[in-house]
Amino acid sequence: MIKKATDIEAVVKAEMLGGKGEVVFHHLADKEQLLDHARLFSILTLEKGCGIGYHTHTGEREFFYVLQGTPTVNDNGTEYVLHPGDSAMTEIGGGHSIENHAEETAKVLALIMLQ
Repeated sequence: MIKKATDIEAVVKAEMLGGKGEVVFHHLADKEQLLDHARLFSILTLEKGCGIGYHTHTGEREFFYVLQGTPTVNDNGTEYVLHPGDSAMTEIGGGHSIENHAEETAKVLALIMLQ
């Protein structure tokens, strides 16, 4: 199956989990395609000042892979600035947030795997 970039719809979510501004999701697969193994496979776009608030993952883990920009990730209470090519994983029961403090737009590939 091929999915052209022009066919991937942008979904905008405001103030996600207490975060600031808007996060744009480009869902690369839908629920049926993920076959109950994952619940999200998307590219997240964060403009300056935008992000997803701190939250925990129960029964799932989340992976981030930075495609563009330098987002700040809070990983279980410790903040890290990530760069293109860096990745982060939030373990089952762990918590995290992500925010873009930089001028450049940040793009992050996100995958949430179910337990």
